Amino acid sequence: MVYLSDKEKQEALKKHIEALSERGQAELYVAMKSIPDTKYVDEQVDKALGQMTREQIETSLLGGMSSEMKMSEEEVKAYLEDMSDDELKEIIEMMLREQIKVQYAQGVQAQMAMVSDEQKVQMLQKELKEFDAAQCAIYYDE
Repeated sequence: MVYLSDKEKQEALKKHIEALSERGQAELYVAMKSIPDTKYVDEQVDKALGQMTREQIETSLLGGMSSEMKMSEEEVKAYLEDMSDDELKEIIEMMLREQIKVQYAQGVQAQMAMVSDEQKVQMLQKELKEFDAAQCAIYYDE
């Protein structure tokens, strides 16, 4: 497996963008803007978890886990009751993170639907000049 430095990822991302059509660049810009900042996700997770009791966490996990695990609600409830607080918190954090990312992306996509491809490409080109290697590496990895 080849590992690239942040600088190499920055160059690869720029080359990739240059090779895309206007439509491709516009779609990539929306995809890039749909990725929330880690700090934002952390704050939203902390805000949601700060108000939840163990019982509320179990209730939140119950429906989703029973359908995912193909188990009855009673089996999942017993499974959750046997978990430590830390284990429950880890699972709910993971689920909240994904939910927050999806909601964020949906909001960005709804806003960007009103913007023309040409404007999206202009915004991409402007922002790309301001991105450092670390920021480009994040987008490259996504």
